[in-house]
Amino acid sequence: MPARYILCPVVETIIDGSKNRCPKVMLMHDPGRPLITEPDSGRISSGYVFSAVISDGNGVPGKDDSQCLCLVGGHDMSALDADPEIITLFEVPDVRLDAVRDVLDKTPNEVLTKSERDRLDDLLTDKGLDTRDLNKHSQCWEWASRYCERIVGGPIDIRGLKITLVNEA
Repeated sequence: MPARYILCPVVETIIDGSKNRCPKVMLMHDPGRPLITEPDSGRISSGYVFSAVISDGNGVPGKDDSQCLCLVGGHDMSALDADPEIITLFEVPDVRLDAVRDVLDKTPNEVLTKSERDRLDDLLTDKGLDTRDLNKHSQCWEWASRYCERIVGGPIDIRGLKITLVNEA
């Protein structure tokens, strides 16, 4: 199953009668999987599998409650590519879910072109983050974690972000 790290909007949903904040990717259909109706709830599912770094939504100044970082796995990533609100953090060919961690241990110089590195730096700078201490020798996890600091309001190491597949269709 291919996987990638993305930045995506946080949306509010009603699940089982209560209001929840979740990544937009949670509501998206993976075109590579058939639609499945869950017998207990009647909900239709066949979305992407994901794990997210998402804020608690309490509106603390300096935190970004509107975006989250997700590790996403799916059979067909075209729905993510087609959505202008979803940004693939590292523009590398899709890597398998079990190997996506390897991308984090590389430097942007190893996985990105010069223009893609500039785009990454601009993206973080536009979000109000200081990237002066990040350079071509910094590993990708450090770049991604810098963005996540804005989401959770403090330091975070995203290398532990995992997806466990329970019953993949």
